[in-house]
Amino acid sequence: PEQCTVLGDSADEIKGFEDFVVEFMSNHKNDYIFMVVDENLDVVDESSGTDECISGSVCVENIRRRLPYELERRLFALVRSANDSTSDIAIYNDCAHGFLP
Repeated sequence: PEQCTVLGDSADEIKGFEDFVVEFMSNHKNDYIFMVVDENLDVVDESSGTDECISGSVCVENIRRRLPYELERRLFALVRSANDSTSDIAIYNDCAHGFLP
């Protein structure tokens, strides 16, 4: 449990997810990171009260692009989603290392 980090309890955690992972990996350069990210990250904009859905696969893709090669190769990221059409899975596999139903 002390080697696990669970995020997504608040809108701030979801919106800051990409920055958190990049910083975390920069601070743990010798570690291997296994990440499972839900595809549909629902948040409520507290200022307007409107619902917003952030794509977990897009977050993973952004994280992978931001990481230097030496760190990205230490990351194994899966997208979890109930949406399992062939086209959806192809998108997840393009953005992450795989798909988890």
